[in-house]
Amino acid sequence: GATVVARYVADPSSLVLDGFVMDEDRPLLAGRPFVVVQRVGSGRVVYFADDPTFRGYWYGINTLFVNALLFGPVSS
Repeated sequence: GATVVARYVADPSSLVLDGFVMDEDRPLLAGRPFVVVQRVGSGRVVYFADDPTFRGYWYGINTLFVNALLFGPVSS
């Protein structure tokens, strides 16, 4: 019953990360979900694969986090 909202890029060679990742770990991360939404009771739980607010480093993802926190998906 979960919905994948965002995924890491599917091609391991074009996977760009901010920070450090071992080359042999790229295929394990490629194509995996980054944001998943699941209904629980009358609400929703939004799962992130990583902390989007870690050190405030990825400012572009802060918008995704705040939207998930305040608004959630608009469709049922």
